[in-house]
Amino acid sequence: MIPEIEFIYSFIYDGAFMTVKYKKWPEYSKAEIKKFKKDMNKYLKDLEKMWKKEGRQILQKIQTVSGFSWKEKKIKVYIASEIPHSFSDPLTLNFKYRKDMKISRDVLTHELLHQIQIQNEKKINKYYDQIYKNYKKELRVTKSHIFVHAAHKKIYLELSGEDRLKIDIKKCQKWPGYKRAWEIVEEEGYENILNEFKKLTK
Repeated sequence: MIPEIEFIYSFIYDGAFMTVKYKKWPEYSKAEIKKFKKDMNKYLKDLEKMWKKEGRQILQKIQTVSGFSWKEKKIKVYIASEIPHSFSDPLTLNFKYRKDMKISRDVLTHELLHQIQIQNEKKINKYYDQIYKNYKKELRVTKSHIFVHAAHKKIYLELSGEDRLKIDIKKCQKWPGYKRAWEIVEEEGYENILNEFKKLTK
């Protein structure tokens, strides 16, 4: 089963992050609000257009590289403007990516690689027990991204090209946990990591 992806903007959801971020909500002019709505609607349409073209192939590839099946018929992807970074559950994409649809696609793929693990949560315990044993001294964020980066590397090479892979690795250099996860993928080999993942999550 390949799930439907629904892109959503919720002012209530975004506002919850705004409440945490600001002691007092900033005031916006009517012109600023109008522009924000216009930009948000455009981004939602751009995402839908991009996903209609590339989404099914990405979702199928995520199943193949993980060995898992999608369990949910629909995945809601929220767009939020007041979050520090995107995250996988509920799947939320940062509005700041609106000017680059390739980055939007790559970040969404990354979060979907987390999401398919969440949907198959009972199967991943043995794998992560092994990861925590083998990489005791590594940061938690590193441990949680070894499989994700290995899987994403395979997807980049088979669907998007090596240039997108290099851009992702370069971007991750500013975050120690992500950087280290990429180093482990290069040291161990992404195919070896994926084979071990499948073996331990049968």
